[in-house]
Amino acid sequence: MTPGDVTRFLENGRLERTPRRADDRVAVYTWLAEQVTPAAVRVTERELMGPLAHDPVGARRDMVELGVLHREPDGSAYWRGAA
Repeated sequence: MTPGDVTRFLENGRLERTPRRADDRVAVYTWLAEQVTPAAVRVTERELMGPLAHDPVGARRDMVELGVLHREPDGSAYWRGAA
């Protein structure tokens, strides 16, 4: 999937539906993580999603489960890059 292909899951720049295929999910959530936080910079839960996803809680959970984002055990901070 090329970066432009993630747009088929977006409406007005916002993730509106979760891809079914695993490869598409990884590509979309990687793209989304790159939009919401710079690499190796810790952000709070509130700062993380903003208006970029219809279901920000689900998107955040999916990004952590896929390993696209890492989080503190208490959920106080999220970041991309090496854990």
